[in-house]
Amino acid sequence: MCHSVHAPPASLVCRHEGFSEAGSARTSTLHVMGLSMSAVWVSTLQILRPRSTKIIVAVECLKAGQKACSADKDGSVGYHNKGRNNFGTMNDGDDNIGNSDVGPANWGNNNIGKGNRCFNKTGNRKVIDDCSLLEFRKYAWVLDSPPPPSKKA
Repeated sequence: MCHSVHAPPASLVCRHEGFSEAGSARTSTLHVMGLSMSAVWVSTLQILRPRSTKIIVAVECLKAGQKACSADKDGSVGYHNKGRNNFGTMNDGDDNIGNSDVGPANWGNNNIGKGNRCFNKTGNRKVIDDCSLLEFRKYAWVLDSPPPPSKKA
């Protein structure tokens, strides 16, 4: 699961992590994720409205020459998914984004229940902002600006 102050192209995220390019990606907004915070456009220091700030939720990063995963017959991208329209691995349910989620519409990893937007949550999402910034820092890769150009020796 990825978060940024303003969603860069998915390929930039992957190159920053040492991969060659991006395959499939899923985006959302801070509001849909349940994050009651604003973001800052770093170059202008403009505060962006949380309802409209676009973030990358998940991206498939590829090594050089590797082919992107294709959706299977159930519309899922990734491996060992049970259900429909999943993005990630080992999800059991429909419309999950992440890994090892059980139940429908979970975004993050290791959630059990319905509609969770975090990590390691159990139960059905009742409040919008049930994931703390500390949890995102711990479990999600954070990109707050483009990486600096590599220095050549």
